[in-house]
Amino acid sequence: MCFAIKKERFVVMRRGLQSVALLFRCAGGPAALYTGSFILSAVCTPLSLVCTQQIIDRAGASLSAGFSGWALFSASLPWILLLLFTIVFTSCLTAVMNFLEISLRRALNSGLTEDILGKFRRIEYSCFEDPSVQDTLKRMGNGPQEQILNVFIQTIRIASCVVSVSGAALVFMQASPWLFLVYLAAVVIVAAGDIKVITQMNDMMNDQTRDEREMAYLHELLSEKRSLLELRVFGAVSYILNKWRKTAKTVLKEHLHVTIDAQKYFALNCLTLAGWMALSIFILLERIKAGQISLGLFTALIGAVDLMWSMDDQFCNALSNLARPSLQMEHYHTFMNLPEVSPAQRADIDLSNPVIRFEDVSFTYPKTDKKILDGVSFSVQPGEHAALVGENGSGKSTIVKLLFGLYRPDQGKITFNGTDIRSLSPEQRHRVLSAVFQDYARYTLTLRENVAFGDIQKLHDDNALKEALRAGMAEDSVFESLDQNLGKLEEDGVDLSGGQWQRVAMARAMASGSACLVLDEPTAALDPMAESRMYQNFASAMKGRGCVMISHRLASAKMCDKILVLDKGKIAEEGSHHQLMERGGLYAQMFQAQSAWYQNTEEGGRVNG
Repeated sequence: MCFAIKKERFVVMRRGLQSVALLFRCAGGPAALYTGSFILSAVCTPLSLVCTQQIIDRAGASLSAGFSGWALFSASLPWILLLLFTIVFTSCLTAVMNFLEISLRRALNSGLTEDILGKFRRIEYSCFEDPSVQDTLKRMGNGPQEQILNVFIQTIRIASCVVSVSGAALVFMQASPWLFLVYLAAVVIVAAGDIKVITQMNDMMNDQTRDEREMAYLHELLSEKRSLLELRVFGAVSYILNKWRKTAKTVLKEHLHVTIDAQKYFALNCLTLAGWMALSIFILLERIKAGQISLGLFTALIGAVDLMWSMDDQFCNALSNLARPSLQMEHYHTFMNLPEVSPAQRADIDLSNPVIRFEDVSFTYPKTDKKILDGVSFSVQPGEHAALVGENGSGKSTIVKLLFGLYRPDQGKITFNGTDIRSLSPEQRHRVLSAVFQDYARYTLTLRENVAFGDIQKLHDDNALKEALRAGMAEDSVFESLDQNLGKLEEDGVDLSGGQWQRVAMARAMASGSACLVLDEPTAALDPMAESRMYQNFASAMKGRGCVMISHRLASAKMCDKILVLDKGKIAEEGSHHQLMERGGLYAQMFQAQSAWYQNTEEGGRVNG
């Protein structure tokens, strides 16, 4: 238990110092002014005690000496002016702090956002398929900059409290060193209780991350148009709602339990501080009665008892406010330390007519034992159209992920014109490959931007974009204007159908101008006839360009020059449709079974009709 508390204290201090360093790196001037202003304000607290003591003692001495009028006032004038300065400076500090916080936030958003976005670009793809990383991203939140700024502010406030208390200690020492020592002991007890409460709350939040992600997903199902339509059709809305309620009830129950458990620490803190105040007042009354302290010191310290309570409250609040974002910043630093893709050395090779080759490639996904690919070897020549077919789990999509460098093979290598793809820059890979995936992106932007993302250099090349739309069969009336907004973000936005969005994704790939296009079941939402027309259109538009296609509909694979049949992570067969049908192997069995299914379906339709 003690070790855990010490560990949390260490984390809080370490993250506080890191935040201070980050702020000084992003905004050195405003950060220095903010820190200096707070420290000066902290010095004003014990200074006001000294001023109060001196004013009363000097006034008392002047009265005893028979002074009156201006002489009585002038004896305390320097201390009165200094006290007024501390009051005015402290009052003006709020406005100064607000201005400086705006400057800090602006500088931090500018500097840190670029670091975070850059990190997202460099993270290994496997991280995004890791549930623990998803928990980290959720806990980090969309704006860790606010957490970092909060940690910085609370760290400076804690430092100012330490300065104030240290200065007040010098005043208290005049009356009794025990007063300050007892006060320090009380602060340690209260701070330990606060850290314990924060630790419990943070552990609870971490433990509930998975449940909160599930609640967010269930909420999305009930609010997203496509899923809600299907749930209503099947009458499953109540089931999803009850599932959300059950998870929410569990989360609330755990939260309530931790909150109630934390109240005992709050009660202990109140008793500790109340005991210190009572002891302080008692000792001060005894000291002035015995003539051991002056009236000015007594008055200052009586006021300081309440002030020290307030300082302790500020210290503990700052510590509490610091602890939670500091512990949450662990997720930010975990994110920043995620493994990155190694920067490739730009290879000086000719990629105009690339030969894509897999050489004895084997692969197993991280944190699993099942080998997905086992010694896969094949090649795709310039301008050649190849199809990858096989049952689910045979390794087709894994080949695509390896081809784009999202994962690295456990053994073997993948080359473009004999050069390992790991030595190529992203720009060089893009010259060779572009893709249309089944879960393609739908950008709520203009049609022009949606297509030009294939090659952003063509953003203002209307002819090239329209040609890409024709190649992608996106020739409906809705595609007439390249500046048409898509989606519902803008008032004039058009919400496309699934098939229309798919054609936009196809056009985006065609706009890329890459030597080879990868189609990972992008036509799953199209009917077989539309799919066949689209592939025929592709065959015409992609003359001279290569293609690697994945499709469960083997009729589309017939149009390819070469078909690679995958079975249990291995290339079971390779050849043209005619060659594979003559062999009567796995491909022939799959094709005949699929053809029989279509035939039976058509016959059934005629009977039913």
